[in-house]
Amino acid sequence: MIKKCVICDNEFEVKGSGKMCSDDCKRIAYNERAKKWRNRNKDKVSSSAKQRRCNTVDDRNEKLKMKLGDDYDKTVECGICGLRANDLTSHITRIHEMSIQDYKGKYGPIRSEEYLKRQSDRIKGDKNPAAGHNGEYSPFSVNFYLRQGHSQEESEKLAIDKQQSKNHKAGSNCIEYWLNRGHTKEDAKQKLKERQSTNSKSAFIGRYGKEEGIKKWKERQVKWQNTLKSKPQDEIDEINRKKLGGLRNIMGRGYSVISQELFSEIYKCMDNKDVYFAILHDNEIIPDSKNNEYVVKTINGKHRMLDFYIPSLKKCIEFDGDYYHSEKFKKGNIERDRIRESEIKDTISDIQILHVTEKSYRDDPNKVVQECLEFIYE
Repeated sequence: MIKKCVICDNEFEVKGSGKMCSDDCKRIAYNERAKKWRNRNKDKVSSSAKQRRCNTVDDRNEKLKMKLGDDYDKTVECGICGLRANDLTSHITRIHEMSIQDYKGKYGPIRSEEYLKRQSDRIKGDKNPAAGHNGEYSPFSVNFYLRQGHSQEESEKLAIDKQQSKNHKAGSNCIEYWLNRGHTKEDAKQKLKERQSTNSKSAFIGRYGKEEGIKKWKERQVKWQNTLKSKPQDEIDEINRKKLGGLRNIMGRGYSVISQELFSEIYKCMDNKDVYFAILHDNEIIPDSKNNEYVVKTINGKHRMLDFYIPSLKKCIEFDGDYYHSEKFKKGNIERDRIRESEIKDTISDIQILHVTEKSYRDDPNKVVQECLEFIYE
């Protein structure tokens, strides 16, 4: 039977009473129904009722303690009212009317480790219905659209369109994400700072204390590294490319985030503000902004950008990241870097250049910052 999709008006063949042509259209329909339901029922739970529910926190915690016994201590506590549970998602969004992203930035995790482990075990390996699906369940894959009956050419175009729409969407690690949600520039900067520090070492120490926080942070770093190593090499290269701001046309920048962490720390320790680096604009550090590095037009007509430059002292710090300056990712090119530095030195006489590797900075940030300051003021 041929029907017309109620969402996108595309005709499709269906057996039965289906009204939507694809999973995307079904999700759109579901979200619309959910939105209408929320609008109809938003006044049903009064503020006083919510307050009564919050007033029973101690009683609910006591019942949970009786139910779980020794496992009670493994639950997670709400940072606002003290309610304990294995999963606080519904409590945070309905009672405190706060987004999960905002809550995590301020108070930390919303699910207990025990709960996450159970969820992981429930769908691990062969238990996962989508295990080995070869892209058939991913809207970013050609196979996803082939399974829906599209031709090879149509499937390739739909997959590319989906990928590009994702790339152009500003994520919560971009200041535009917060500005688009109505925050002022200052509030957006603060939100961005909180979001970017969610999984930092200092954030873990704040949640769990110094000793336990450092331990958990190191465990997370190891887990993240193991996850990264398990990916195909081309996917690892893509992750590193994005980390270094390789999507210049989309992101409007061409620098790595970690290099700006180093340069920002150096800048805060300096009295001389005659400095140029990517995110410094009029003596103000603006994360995720357009590149403001010092540009040199060399004697052979090429334009070279200096990572961190002090014109009055003719001192430059170059950050050699793992992706573009390491043989590991097959992008490192010693001869290319040598020619570039030679052109800069031929153009700016008496310039002094210090090279800092990403690995050395990751291994000991404080030591590298100190070495850079000694280089500047020697």
